[in-house]
Amino acid sequence: MFNFDHKVRLSFLWLLNCLSVDLTVFSHFSNQAVFTPENDYDKDQVVETAIEVDIDDIDFIENYDTHVDEEDGKKPLDLIVTNADQLSKLQEVMEKLSINGSSNLMYLPKERVTTSDTDYDKNAALVEGFENLDDVDTVFHNMEL
Repeated sequence: MFNFDHKVRLSFLWLLNCLSVDLTVFSHFSNQAVFTPENDYDKDQVVETAIEVDIDDIDFIENYDTHVDEEDGKKPLDLIVTNADQLSKLQEVMEKLSINGSSNLMYLPKERVTTSDTDYDKNAALVEGFENLDDVDTVFHNMEL
């Protein structure tokens, strides 16, 4: 009988095999520069400053993580998003406006998929299994409850 880690590794290998085919998993995500603010900010000021540093496109995504249990001290994230090649400019905007937070590149889903509680729990267990692997840094998904 396989243990859970072995099943996750097999699933991951299967997924890697699928990624080699065009128009599979990666076609559903876009690589974006993302800033997660820790304090309040004025959207208009962010847009104005972004224009000053030549950011082509900037977007605000509120309550990004739709399946967060606020009782555990976690809350949904607000994201400030632009094209991946403009990460340094996005960081410059946040520094100019003294907005604290973290910035990185993320694969954001182009479309979210609504799931039932049961399906979400099953998929969340798989995502958690991937996150527990030493070789995995981040797991991106497009599930929405």
